[in-house]
Amino acid sequence: MDKLYTIQEVATKLNLSDKTLRRWEEAGRFTPSRTLGNQRRYSIEDLQILDALKHGTILKQSDLLNLEQATLLCGVSSTTLIRWENDGKIHPFITAGNTYYPRQKLMEKLDELKCPRGSGLPAQAGPFEGTVPERNSRLQAEKGPPPRRGGTVPTGYLTHILITLLLLFSYHLIFNMKPTKLDSPTPSSTTTISDPTIDLLKTMLAPTGALTTTSLTLHSSFAPTTPVSGTIYFDNLSSSLKIYKGNAWSDLAGTTTTLKVNDATLIMSSATLPKGKNQTSVTHDQLTPTTPVTVTFTSDYAPAKKYWVTVGQGSFTIHTDFPVSSDVPFNYSFFVGIITS
Repeated sequence: MDKLYTIQEVATKLNLSDKTLRRWEEAGRFTPSRTLGNQRRYSIEDLQILDALKHGTILKQSDLLNLEQATLLCGVSSTTLIRWENDGKIHPFITAGNTYYPRQKLMEKLDELKCPRGSGLPAQAGPFEGTVPERNSRLQAEKGPPPRRGGTVPTGYLTHILITLLLLFSYHLIFNMKPTKLDSPTPSSTTTISDPTIDLLKTMLAPTGALTTTSLTLHSSFAPTTPVSGTIYFDNLSSSLKIYKGNAWSDLAGTTTTLKVNDATLIMSSATLPKGKNQTSVTHDQLTPTTPVTVTFTSDYAPAKKYWVTVGQGSFTIHTDFPVSSDVPFNYSFFVGIITS
């Protein structure tokens, strides 16, 4: 039989007060089981759901829908819902004994799932869809008040923009460093670039550090029809940046990129946190325990809420507080050597 915990044990494990747990129960956000003596008891799954409430992953226990409830809410078949999950378009909340689908996240992605950006096609009506008043009346009892979505920008799209700006800022920082003064009159370059992609990116930065957008194009899921050399767009289908090199498109971050600046080297690459794992390691012979490593996820890593990085000799490890429900790609970068001014 699975171990059951008292309210005091749960409060200690989750770093909450028992008053908070009682208040959530009174507000209808979570209802624990009770013994014959009317004492509250919590299972391992209850602890996972309470932790999701604590971190804002869900607003209340009833927001966790099973497969049948989720298909009814979305107006699609269970086969379609499972296909969305396998394609990484939705991320279920997996507990010790069950798989749930958070209502709010389904509602936020419903329009995008039924009519992908760039398709030019209207959403196909499911078996439970009709006119807007009919559909709202059928789903009102199940979903409660509609979520407030006005003016909200999708989290995934903001993440992609932030990643792009971070890369451009890194290039600006590197290319505008003062070169090392040489005693020899022989001209030499203090900056060498081993990847021709960086040459193209350098042309996008003005001397003031501003971004020149004449050769930079961001698209959602399709390539520009008349690109010029150096054009970049974000491919939403493969979750990667693409760059046009004059005759073909290629991944901008598909392989390790190395920049040399004086005696320092910036290493940039990508890796994947496997499905069902809460940590993975990346090896590099130049890493030391004092090397600062920057990691940025490129997609949702539910049900994990936070992550951190530990660095050792020859490798670093990324950790999440819960195992991820699907393969999650991430970008990383770090400097080795010494940057001189």
